[in-house]
Amino acid sequence: MRYYLVDLENLPKSLNNLIASKETKKCRLVVFYSKKQQKRVASIKENLSHVFSSVDYLSIYEESHNALDFNLVCYIGKMLGSFKGKNLELFIVSEDKGYHAI
Repeated sequence: MRYYLVDLENLPKSLNNLIASKETKKCRLVVFYSKKQQKRVASIKENLSHVFSSVDYLSIYEESHNALDFNLVCYIGKMLGSFKGKNLELFIVSEDKGYHAI
């Protein structure tokens, strides 16, 4: 199972690249976004549903420093703890370097 976890806060145009990719139809997408990106997410939801096998949107309302990053890492922990399959691939789409630690 392949997931793309998108930090939309610092890569607002990253979804355009994923939409253009031909390898995403079997993949799942999780979009993490703050209030600033709500209009952007609303405008591309239709396109994303045709490109990925499933799409989840997680709006992060807390605007403190790194709130979105912490939520993304917690989500990964939840995914790892509940995964029962044989193969899990997680791709974090972000410019933040802190994700290298996990």
